[in-house]
Amino acid sequence: MNKNSYFCAVSFSTSLPFPDLSFSQDAMSQYYVGCALANLSCATANHQLMVEEGGLQPIITLAYSSDPDVHQQAAAALRGLSVSGDIKMKVVQEGALEPLVRLLTSEDVEILREVCAALNNLSLGDENKYEIAKSSATVALVAHMQSEDLGIAAQAAGCLANLSEMHDNQKLVAAEGAVRPGISVMRSRFVEVQRETGRLIANLSADDGPTSDSIMEGGGHQLLISYLLSQDVACQRVGALGIGNLCTQERHRKTLMQVGALEPLCTLARSEDIELEIQRYAVLAIANLASEKANHPGFVEEGMLPLLISLSNVPDQEVRQYAAFAIVKIAQNSNVRKQVTEEGGLEPVLYLARTDEPEIQREIIPALCCLSFSTQNKVDICKFGGLPPVIAALREPNQEVARLASCTLANLSEEVENMDKIVDANALPPLLLALSQSSPIVQREAARCLGNLAANIESVYNSRALSLSSRGKESFLSFCPSSVEVFICDFSTVLKLRSRLLPIFQHLSLNLFFLHAHFLPHLVSSGTAT
Repeated sequence: MNKNSYFCAVSFSTSLPFPDLSFSQDAMSQYYVGCALANLSCATANHQLMVEEGGLQPIITLAYSSDPDVHQQAAAALRGLSVSGDIKMKVVQEGALEPLVRLLTSEDVEILREVCAALNNLSLGDENKYEIAKSSATVALVAHMQSEDLGIAAQAAGCLANLSEMHDNQKLVAAEGAVRPGISVMRSRFVEVQRETGRLIANLSADDGPTSDSIMEGGGHQLLISYLLSQDVACQRVGALGIGNLCTQERHRKTLMQVGALEPLCTLARSEDIELEIQRYAVLAIANLASEKANHPGFVEEGMLPLLISLSNVPDQEVRQYAAFAIVKIAQNSNVRKQVTEEGGLEPVLYLARTDEPEIQREIIPALCCLSFSTQNKVDICKFGGLPPVIAALREPNQEVARLASCTLANLSEEVENMDKIVDANALPPLLLALSQSSPIVQREAARCLGNLAANIESVYNSRALSLSSRGKESFLSFCPSSVEVFICDFSTVLKLRSRLLPIFQHLSLNLFFLHAHFLPHLVSSGTAT
């Protein structure tokens, strides 16, 4: 008979008398009952049966005993039971949390080890995180996290770290004074304690408010950076997670760059031996650092562009997207446009442009706009998937996004080779609509695009066998049946844009179609119409 089956057999025959004995006033009886239940709880195969047979309440009763030895056995039994995921919530629901919290005041090291371990196990269940956090356990756990005993410190810190995985608990744990001691204990001589306190600070770093500010002020970010260089894999993971959380907050990005977070993050990102999860954290942190424009020169100086371009081609989709996102952010900066173009940064941007996620497509519009000013990029943007998200962005309610999209198309339309592609992509209807329904900054760019298209419209329509016959005119009008209304709806706007709109009429010979009796005199008076 193996060990687990032995425990199962014992539990069948002995669990039923325990409720009576646990209420005994005899300390020795309580102790032996506690020992038996603690031993039975060592085997996970017994857990469900112990709960079904009513073994949980006797354990809780023993936890209220006045005898410290009984306390230890009861806490050990609860720690054992709390390992099973489907029993964690049951333990709390049955009332075990209160005696465990009371036992945190004990000065007995053995009892504290068992109690902190039990709470740590219970805190792994999402349902229990809030219950433990709102109890009075947090203050005591903060104190025990600073214990010289390895078992107590690691388990207490682990419990606090688990609680801090919930956003609602982060402010609560921080308010109970966990930040400063946590940063201090990150320097513990025990690597197990370093891991758990580091995880606590990393989780608290996700709070976008005073909590993360206090971590930065206390030097927690520098310790997290040092964790990136640790030989311990768990510490590396914690460091990457913590720095990644801090990097999501705009106000910390410049500081993190200045204190040297980029170099160790790059080391992890390029390592072939690192865990995939750590690499993902590192590349995501780099992408968030790249969202700060002030950091872009540092990225170029550190030679980050080749690394990011390389990472944008790795097999893992998350790493690939994070790296491409970093390039997208850098590519928005006109000061480094030349370097991005020369290093081949356009392809990762177009990789994201080809995704089906509208939110990602909106994010790339500023980068495409910036890169479209480079002659070297114009044809490739149209050829390799850049047009669909740009044209879709013309209809964006956000006027800045619509302006950038219009500007991008205007830049792309400067290349004759792109004309046919832009028209075939059905860009004319939203461009014409932009002239009447958008803000002036969008109208100016839309008109510039239409003017550029008009300058070479003959080659466009000849390539599509439409020429400038009446059939060609009708085809153009079919893109927007309300073209007349579009062009005469706002005379004040037309006056501002007349130098760009007039070539459309002249090159298409559409004066009779578009020029209204009230509109024509304004154009003639400018000396540009005949």
